[in-house]
Amino acid sequence: MRKASVCALGFGLLAFSTAAFAIPIFDQIGPDPLVSGAGQPGTVSQNFPDFPTFSSIGIDDFQTLAPFKLTAADAVFVRNPGTVFTPAGATAWTVSIYSLAGGTNPAAAVTGDVQTFNLTPAQMTFTNPAANTFVVSLNLAAANVTLPAGTYWMGVAPTAAFGTAGQGFVLESSLVAAGAVPLNARTINPGNGFGNGTNIQTNPAANLELRLFGDPVPEPTSLAAVGLATLAIVRRRRA
Repeated sequence: MRKASVCALGFGLLAFSTAAFAIPIFDQIGPDPLVSGAGQPGTVSQNFPDFPTFSSIGIDDFQTLAPFKLTAADAVFVRNPGTVFTPAGATAWTVSIYSLAGGTNPAAAVTGDVQTFNLTPAQMTFTNPAANTFVVSLNLAAANVTLPAGTYWMGVAPTAAFGTAGQGFVLESSLVAAGAVPLNARTINPGNGFGNGTNIQTNPAANLELRLFGDPVPEPTSLAAVGLATLAIVRRRRA
């Protein structure tokens, strides 16, 4: 009986530690971005140093029911055929997280009111699953940011000069993440270079191919429960 108790605790600790690995908090890419993005257009999301009034970020809403330490963000970018854009041409990357109200604020910037990750090219990797399509992965772990439970918006934008690097677009998605509002993506263009407004819903309405990863943050009660269980087993073994 004592061995069974210890074995059960071992499995419990194994399950607890496995849960600490990063998991998708928000996923509108799915297992195959070419399937979720099939037939979908793209939304502008790029900082243009040479045309700053056109700098924009495409954002979409998501919900988390528990706190997570953010570890990575993914986005699928596309380019128009014949153009030169590639993620390797970006000089920096921005991942912005907005509050529920901040994401719809006409005065919103390309930086989030909750958190902005300013990343170097060294913190970015990408794959090229098809011509003109790029799956970008950004490492957020070094910032050591914990996102509380709540409803937010997020977006990803490269910094790349239009004149030399061309233009990329975040691919729109047929998937809707759990807790997200369908067809709710927005474009923030603070300088209103496109003349459509500084913060508008995408037209036509869309979801964006974005994904956010995090490590679950254990609650104190969970740790206390494990501690009490260990203490009880030790006492039984001494008895």
